[in-house]
Amino acid sequence: MTKKPHLLMVLLVTAFVLAMGAVALAKNGLPSTADVHGQMGLECAACHGTGKPGDVSMDVCLECHGSYEELAKATSGTGMNPHDSHYIDLECSLCHHGHTDNEDFCAVCHAPITTADKHMAAGVGCSACHGKSPAKRGEVPMETCLSCHGPYEELAKKTESNPRNPHTSHYEDLDCNVCHHGHSVDEDFCAQCH
Repeated sequence: MTKKPHLLMVLLVTAFVLAMGAVALAKNGLPSTADVHGQMGLECAACHGTGKPGDVSMDVCLECHGSYEELAKATSGTGMNPHDSHYIDLECSLCHHGHTDNEDFCAVCHAPITTADKHMAAGVGCSACHGKSPAKRGEVPMETCLSCHGPYEELAKKTESNPRNPHTSHYEDLDCNVCHHGHSVDEDFCAQCH
């Protein structure tokens, strides 16, 4: 009989820790959804209408962004697809907070798997690597990776605690894409021989 209160306490603490992880993910310093819409030239009324500003309904989001099924197709190949989940038609505002930092709602329970998942969990959206044009989707140039992660020499210093430092090898400036595949699981290129 005394085990049930302890189990309940463990579950409550676990839920609290997961919630705090979600809060930490939300603090990413990236432009808010409202900022991105503003940069595209959309006025406030495009989402809020002409009435009193407030929460935007999911119907308003889907008018411009298409159905949930279309969103799922558009974001397929991103590892854990945020628009194709066990939650049917998840409310947009759970991730997209309008005028405050967005967050990865799914990361509360699911650990990031691919490089793209890790970027999304850290609040780095698709356009940060691929640019804003859908025509530019595909392999990301190494220069783009290094523009955020620093020069190759700095990467080697950041990973020097690894016994076989992946950023220090006889392959000088190995292209990031050789190991980091973006939307599929990364691989250890060096393990082919070592």
